Amino acid sequence: MALERPYVVYRQDPERRLWRRRERWLCWGAPMALLPAVALLPVLAFLIDKPVAPWAQPVGYALLPLIAVCGVLGAVRLGWCLRSKFDVIAAFAASAIVVLMVVMIYTGVFAAALMFQ
Repeated sequence: MALERPYVVYRQDPERRLWRRRERWLCWGAPMALLPAVALLPVLAFLIDKPVAPWAQPVGYALLPLIAVCGVLGAVRLGWCLRSKFDVIAAFAASAIVVLMVVMIYTGVFAAALMFQ
């Protein structure tokens, strides 16, 4: 009597694996790109430019590289979502990139206004 396997493991097709990988890139990339972009202006305004506590300015300078690395990694992951055919994941990634560009524009304008008061 031969041992029978109680279940058969089916291989996933490459299209499904690529879909899941792009889905994971989108779910991690969008917050990693958008949250640091939104957090940059408060860090500049309240921790670096006008610190209210003696520890605020060093914390602000320590957060800047972390914000930069997270923003770049998130934008790269969103870019990876756009590499294959255009579908719903690519549409969501493109809309997240458009929102990221808008946030970066208003952050730049407000940061310039803050620094040149």
